[in-house]
Amino acid sequence: MKLLFTVLYIWIGFFGTIILGNAQGVLTFDNLPAGDYRGGPGYAAVPNGYGGLNWNNFGVVNGAEMSPSNGYASVLGYYSGVVSPNNVAFNESGDTASITVSGGLFDLDSAYLTSAIDSVPLLDIQVQGFVGATILYNNTYTVNNSGPTLINFDYSGIDSVTFTSGEEQFAMDNLTVSVPEPKSLNLILLILPFAVMNRLWRRPNQSPEPTAVLSAVALAEVDGAVSSAIAVHVASRRWLSFFR
Repeated sequence: MKLLFTVLYIWIGFFGTIILGNAQGVLTFDNLPAGDYRGGPGYAAVPNGYGGLNWNNFGVVNGAEMSPSNGYASVLGYYSGVVSPNNVAFNESGDTASITVSGGLFDLDSAYLTSAIDSVPLLDIQVQGFVGATILYNNTYTVNNSGPTLINFDYSGIDSVTFTSGEEQFAMDNLTVSVPEPKSLNLILLILPFAVMNRLWRRPNQSPEPTAVLSAVALAEVDGAVSSAIAVHVASRRWLSFFR
């Protein structure tokens, strides 16, 4: 029975941090299609679901292609604002752009922002974080068009954020966010040891040596999307008999 308690405590302590915590990731926009630049500037919309978030009025552009050697302006934030090649996100038509989450809350940690237009060397960007209609954060950041500025937002526990830049365009790269993971499977795995414990308490005359071994915990991050794979192998038929 002592071994059972030990396994239970380790399970709750370790997996509780995974289940209850959000998954942090850096969104580079580099794995998104960005249009065809050979016939002129082209772009695509950032699709809903990218990074576990919903996107409104954000486009993605191949900023690395918009260099002076390709005939573009010498100081263009789409090009100078690239942190990780090749893509950057931007607010289409200079209008307010927003990011939301379908369920739960997320954290807006940081991003690299750049004024996208060569004629706007300095740009003020108002960034507001909400829960519902309530504004929790409201800050304005000044960026330039010669290179990216790292902005540490530290907006925790919001369900939407808006970016407003006075009808001017800005480029954004390497956005760091923490988004909620799917909880259903995780909660089942957290509750499972309690079901086992309850079953054992109902069998006071038996003293089995449980041999369930946690065999694998894989955390795979793909551009900010984090998934958890948890496999539990049971090495004893006697252990399985408790669920019959």
